[in-house]
Amino acid sequence: MEVESLRNLEDYIRIGHRTTEFFSQNDAETLFNTLLQFGDEGGYKVTPSKDKYKAKLLIPLNEEEQVEMTARIMKVNDATVCFELSKSGGDSLWFHDQFNRIREYFSDLDNATYTD
Repeated sequence: MEVESLRNLEDYIRIGHRTTEFFSQNDAETLFNTLLQFGDEGGYKVTPSKDKYKAKLLIPLNEEEQVEMTARIMKVNDATVCFELSKSGGDSLWFHDQFNRIREYFSDLDNATYTD
């Protein structure tokens, strides 16, 4: 039995090419649950939105450094969604390292490309 999500899927609007996004043919709920699982397995603080496919992540790197980021999942078209990460705080190099770790974690779900 499939349960209807209470979250709304925002439309994706392309604003230039971003290097911290990827596209998927999987549904938004699958990606969002994978994000929550990633945070749980890593012991990271994940604060999900109640009404959007959006969450804040706080990833401690060591006792002094941490990276804060926002993850959003948006509808590109009927078959594709975009998973986007943006830096909210912390060092840019650490952010990109963490993005690459997350993208690796999502490697099976990173299975589409964007076309106009």
